[in-house]
Amino acid sequence: MVINKYKRLGVNTLFVFIGNIGPRLISFLLMPFYTYWMSKEDFGIQDIIYIYSVLIIPYVSLGLYEAVFVFPKNKKIEDQSKYFSSAIFIVFLMCILFGILLLLLPDEINNILFPDPLKQYVPILFVFVVLESFQRIFQSFTRGIDKMKIFSITGTIYAIVMLIASIILIPQFKLKGYWISLLLADFISILYTFIAIKALQYLHINYIQCISHLKEMLYFSIPLIPNATMWWIVNSINRPILMENVGIEGVGLYSVAGKFPSILNVVFTIFFSAFQISALEEYSKDNYKTFYNNIFRVIFYIQIVLTIGFELFGGLIFEYFIDEKFYVAAHYLPILCLGVVISNIAAYIGVTFTVAKKTKYFLYSAICAAITALIGNSLLIPRYGIMGACIAIVISQFAMVYYRWYKSRNVINFTDIRKLSYISILYVSTILCYYCISNTFIKITCILLELILITLLNSDILKNVKLIKRLK
Repeated sequence: MVINKYKRLGVNTLFVFIGNIGPRLISFLLMPFYTYWMSKEDFGIQDIIYIYSVLIIPYVSLGLYEAVFVFPKNKKIEDQSKYFSSAIFIVFLMCILFGILLLLLPDEINNILFPDPLKQYVPILFVFVVLESFQRIFQSFTRGIDKMKIFSITGTIYAIVMLIASIILIPQFKLKGYWISLLLADFISILYTFIAIKALQYLHINYIQCISHLKEMLYFSIPLIPNATMWWIVNSINRPILMENVGIEGVGLYSVAGKFPSILNVVFTIFFSAFQISALEEYSKDNYKTFYNNIFRVIFYIQIVLTIGFELFGGLIFEYFIDEKFYVAAHYLPILCLGVVISNIAAYIGVTFTVAKKTKYFLYSAICAAITALIGNSLLIPRYGIMGACIAIVISQFAMVYYRWYKSRNVINFTDIRKLSYISILYVSTILCYYCISNTFIKITCILLELILITLLNSDILKNVKLIKRLK
């Protein structure tokens, strides 16, 4: 029934929200604490180590965290065990291989990848990659077997451990204290999930080499690994280029500026995790197109309102929330917010490729965006510094959106594209007003007027919002 699918999405969103909001909220609320105790260089080092891990994890885990969400769903416990056992075994072997590779890395490559400020954090990188790989497997499998309450509690436990450990360790150990807190939170949340889902009933020695189930998962997940690499190039290749051109402190400023637009990404990711579940359930039904378009209009409007809020109040947020040495980073908020919104649109369109099992288009679209990002960052960062990195992100994300829309339009397309175009133009014009109008009163007036016009153009989605509220 139409009512049930919206209600199902609402319930899934609630559980995913609880599971994700804890860690993200703690990270956000601790920003004044982090910026007080940690320097711009600390933030730069933290960001570089983290983006290295983002690049490595899909290879170490072989992307199986994506597969253990999709394949065990609605299967018998025996099949679920085969999927889970074989995934855990292969990831364990890959973690050992990764450790050996780090130990055998030639000095020449080691010096390029890990210059002096980063060398001491290589062991932390290894431990984080291992823990995060298993964390993703466990969390995805928990969602795949529909144990959403456990998923949500895990996020809360992670947040509590991170909060307590950070308050105790960061004042004394600074950046190392941050990483120890993160690793401790990862380990304890994995341990809780292992106990809560009764993982031993899904782990069987006879299933660890279940070739047919493993091949099925790898056939699905392997094409996603190059896609993840291309995404890394789009979102993260700017850090090494920034480090080369503006120094590690410039990377730190960019990192702090990106923390606030990432709230938009958190909101969308929480929704998107739940939407994937509903999309898998609803895709084969006749009215999926209406469902797809209704949800997109609502989430697109919410993101626009939030980003305009950053345009209007970003400076005040930094003044009262962030240590003064990072104030200059507020200048980059609006353009980074635009990049996040475009990225989220690309992810939303991409769900069509997941449910239709056409994952090759993830790779093709990511290659398109990655090439754009490489060219954009190489040309813009030497000339415009941090702002050049921000602009390059927007351009590359737009290239991905256009490609994904073009390839998915025959499967499922947006309705009323003209209205969506008007809304998009008005939104981009608010950002132009922010950067091009120096008079504060005129700037705010123009942005508010454009927000009113965007709201009027979205008036038809109010009935969808009322429907979702009624179904909670």
